[in-house]
Amino acid sequence: MSAVIQQSNEEKVILWCKQYIGGVLSVDPATISEDDDLDRYGLDSAITTSMIIDMEDEFGADVPASILFSQGTIRGIAAEVAKRIV
Repeated sequence: MSAVIQQSNEEKVILWCKQYIGGVLSVDPATISEDDDLDRYGLDSAITTSMIIDMEDEFGADVPASILFSQGTIRGIAAEVAKRIV
């Protein structure tokens, strides 16, 4: 996959995550930083599980739950998910 396509996919995932988290927390997605630690937002396991399922549906990619735990930021998650988008 070319770097340009992967970068584009990363940006799509970043925007999607910010909108998802903003919707769940009822905050403006623009106030959510892709570089902040996700723990800052207080997402519980039910929310993250739903997020994974919705992300898989949105991007047609297998997203292991471990990504949300191994990658502490939206940017880190997006980089890993972008690799899985076909």
